[in-house]
This record gives sequence, structure tokens and C-alpha cells, in this order.
Amino acid sequence: KVSNHLLADLSRSSYMRELAESDIRLVLYKGNMLHAKAVLIDSRAAMIGSVNIDNRSLLLNYEVVSFVYSETVIEEVEKWMLGFVAKADVRLPGASRARRIAENFMRILAPQL
Repeated sequence: KVSNHLLADLSRSSYMRELAESDIRLVLYKGNMLHAKAVLIDSRAAMIGSVNIDNRSLLLNYEVVSFVYSETVIEEVEKWMLGFVAKADVRLPGASRARRIAENFMRILAPQL
């Protein structure tokens, strides 16, 4: 639920609520910070790596990502992800008016983070 960067947390929260309001299912990992990234695409492909999908990561930093098409690997990635989902929170935490103001301010700065 909380990363090790308060500014990033404030920046993402309003976007997460916006996605949830559009009926996109979000789950929040409850353990210590998890830096791994994986995307499953219709159980036919997987993207695995350290890449963040933001301007800084895509244009300034060196990031690593692999696209995988092996059914065996995709099944393992799906099991790995479902293990986290089973223990995750499925509701976003509420936000006070003050927090929403801070989050909306951080949206302005989000492209620079």
C-alpha cells in the first residue's frame, strides 16, 4: 500500500482512484515493498522486468524488461501474480480532503518524479 517514497505515493493515489472509478480492478500488495513488475497479456504473453512506465524510466534511466511467449513461463508468472492477489487488499484506502488536495497538487509534479 505504501512505497518508500511519499511523493510517489501521493502522485499515484488520485490516478488509482480514477482507475477504480472506471471499474478497473486494482489490488494493493500488503507486504514490504515489491519492486518487481510483470504484465500478463491474455495469458499469451508476459512482460517481466524492472521497467516503470513513466517518462523518467523510459527516457532517462536504464531499465530491463523481457517479453516472454513461452506457455510454461507465462503459467508460472500467472501463478506468482495470483499468489500476491490472494493476499492483497482489493479496496483503495479512503482519503481525507487534505490528502486529496495534496494528491491533486502532486499530479502537477508527477511527470517529473
